[in-house]
Amino acid sequence: MIILLLTDLHGKQKPLGKDVLSRADLILVAGDITHFGGREDAEAILDSLLPDDIPAFLVPGNCDGPEVSQVLEERNLSLDGKVRLFEGIHLFGMGGSLPSPGSTPREKSEEDFQKSFEELRSLGSLKGGILVCHQPPYRTKVDMAMRLHHVGSRAVRRFIEETGPLLCVSGHIHESSGQDTLGNTSLVNPGPYRHGSYALCEIRGNEVSCTLKQA
Repeated sequence: MIILLLTDLHGKQKPLGKDVLSRADLILVAGDITHFGGREDAEAILDSLLPDDIPAFLVPGNCDGPEVSQVLEERNLSLDGKVRLFEGIHLFGMGGSLPSPGSTPREKSEEDFQKSFEELRSLGSLKGGILVCHQPPYRTKVDMAMRLHHVGSRAVRRFIEETGPLLCVSGHIHESSGQDTLGNTSLVNPGPYRHGSYALCEIRGNEVSCTLKQA
């Protein structure tokens, strides 16, 4: 299975070329679809970016307001607080971020994240699946603000350590694109698609291989 990973679009509508899209079996988007936009922005971005013939699931980021979530729900694209099954792999997601220096529409405390993850775990076994989470896990190579300070979530890290997904795709920290591992979980921050960054990830059984790309 080949998965196209995107995050931090911040309103960018330009789709990737057919040479990239033709390789993807699935598209996963880890939030900040709009840049403080509403329904019209979200609809325009989704219409432009997502092909009709490739399944896609998304979570909202901290810059996405309630109307963005409504559009995702209406189009059956939301993975926020949900578990979905795709070709035998459980997909599960969590939107929003920890409080930012400036106020953004969708922020959660560590306690909020912990409670949301407990609710997610109640939906069934998540081991060996894929987590799509806008907020990266704490103290990893994908959560370093200004490449100096770890600003990820301890609750996200704990959830990964306890459930052991194959892959966690996150975003939020634009300057911290890259890859890491946490236990047996591959961590990927594709980098902001707003600046043309994305990743392609191949999953074969329990083997995960991801490559960061630039459009």
